[in-house]
Amino acid sequence: MNGSVDPRLAELPGRTVIVTGSTGGFGRAISRALAEAGARLVLTGRDPDALDRAARDLDATPGAVLTVAGDLGDPTTMDRVAAAAVRRFGQVDALVNNAAVLGPLGPTWTVDERSWWHTMEINLRGVAHGCRAVLPHMTERGCGRIVNVVSSAGRTRWPLASAYSVSKAAVITLTENLAVELRRHAVAVFAYHPGLLDVGMAGAPHEFVQRHGREADAIATWLRDQVHRGGGTPLRTAVANLALLLTGAADPLSGRYLTAQDDLVDLIDSREADPR
Repeated sequence: MNGSVDPRLAELPGRTVIVTGSTGGFGRAISRALAEAGARLVLTGRDPDALDRAARDLDATPGAVLTVAGDLGDPTTMDRVAAAAVRRFGQVDALVNNAAVLGPLGPTWTVDERSWWHTMEINLRGVAHGCRAVLPHMTERGCGRIVNVVSSAGRTRWPLASAYSVSKAAVITLTENLAVELRRHAVAVFAYHPGLLDVGMAGAPHEFVQRHGREADAIATWLRDQVHRGGGTPLRTAVANLALLLTGAADPLSGRYLTAQDDLVDLIDSREADPR
């Protein structure tokens, strides 16, 4: 563990963590931080070559990174990932459901319906499949943590991106339900919003518009305005808070919607003082 790693992450060495969508952007940053903290990683994504590149990019202990390629649209993918993790490392301590797609942009009644539902398949059903794949193992052991990466778009609205917004709202509600169901099993689950990061849409709005067409102009303008006003989140902060959720320190907050700007220590203290 190098000197830049948060000392609160001392609980992570030797823990096995599955990270979906781990080949770029936030997922790659998460994987790098966890590898630096000494975790054993299972990386998954659609592109085997991109997974191999991501794995080689990590400063990880030899043999501590496993890659399993698969599409979250396939309901068997996460079962295969979880089984491979148990075969290699003997257990699954945590799952980070990071993979997601933005989906079609435009008025809900005009966008391609298949693309709209495909977004729901990846962003919601993919998360549900991930949870179903690891939870039998976690509940049997009586420990484990799941972090579902969500968005503020799931808490309010995002016109012209309804598939993304609705899917993230559903994941937040799924997280709340799972937290209650998992209380007696000592497994914690969180909905985590990393904020506007300098990777992905906010980091490259021009490329974002090129990829998604003219309907992305209004979103890109809003993103640029938010970042200009100081509404962005440093990638380091977003990663550090997520990694802290995997240590067990925040388990009293299971079921909560949390953000990179939250003071987790303060929230934990408040929760312990008033455990409703």
